[in-house]
Amino acid sequence: MVVLAALLFVFNGNGSEGDHAASIKPVLVTPGPVGLTSGTAPSPSGSMWLLSNTPKGANLQRVRSQSGRVLGIIPLPKEAQVVAESSGGYLGVGLAGVRSGAIVLLGSTGGATLGSIPVSGPVQDLVAGVDGLTMYALTQSGSARVVDIAILANRKVMSHVPVPLNTVSIAVTADQTTLFALESNGGISVIDLGTSRVTQKFQVGPDARHLAVTLDGTKFLVLKGPLNANNVSVIDVATQRTVYVSPAPANTQSIIATADGSQIVNFVGTNIVGNVQSFLISQ
Repeated sequence: MVVLAALLFVFNGNGSEGDHAASIKPVLVTPGPVGLTSGTAPSPSGSMWLLSNTPKGANLQRVRSQSGRVLGIIPLPKEAQVVAESSGGYLGVGLAGVRSGAIVLLGSTGGATLGSIPVSGPVQDLVAGVDGLTMYALTQSGSARVVDIAILANRKVMSHVPVPLNTVSIAVTADQTTLFALESNGGISVIDLGTSRVTQKFQVGPDARHLAVTLDGTKFLVLKGPLNANNVSVIDVATQRTVYVSPAPANTQSIIATADGSQIVNFVGTNIVGNVQSFLISQ
């Protein structure tokens, strides 16, 4: 069943900013499955993959990005939490068991099962490298959090990169030399993937929940705030300054940038609601 949420926007700021935010509307609202937690950016062919997880079970749905028409449904384990799409023809689904995790690999065209990659622990976030061959899984490993770097072709984890304990989301630069680790307190650690060393830290604001980066690497998108009062800060990577704040619908679970970097795609879901709302990155 598809339920379309009412459009609720909350902008954290002064009165004039709130008035401005109230006038900002999504450029596209796509119906989606209830329990929506994660998804992929719209493809050039006009489709996207949406991951749903409710008490009744989990599945991955391929839908038309404009209409929401369902093109196919793939049942998933109940531990499925996040999906990422690789330009190399792979979909990765991150599993978060009680003490274990894995990346399930599917074909990005039809969803055929291709195998799985065990990782250090339950998967909290998952992103694909621009090379189409690599995925980065944020995992909980005992009392630590690490990012496992997985090579998709040989189904193996190549290396492990430690990140701060309260890291909630990650992003990787287009050249795959730098990892960004977002902490719940709004701190971002910049990590050199060649040495696994933190080279820089900066703040983007409290109550941070999810991180994305535009494909050209010029902007961070940071989902912040409680579920009933979200916004997305657009941050210039070079200056580390907020250049724009976008409203986000209530119950936004995760975000991603479109391939051309022009829109923020918000994945909105509860046990009775599911939709995808896209906003321009600047107005």
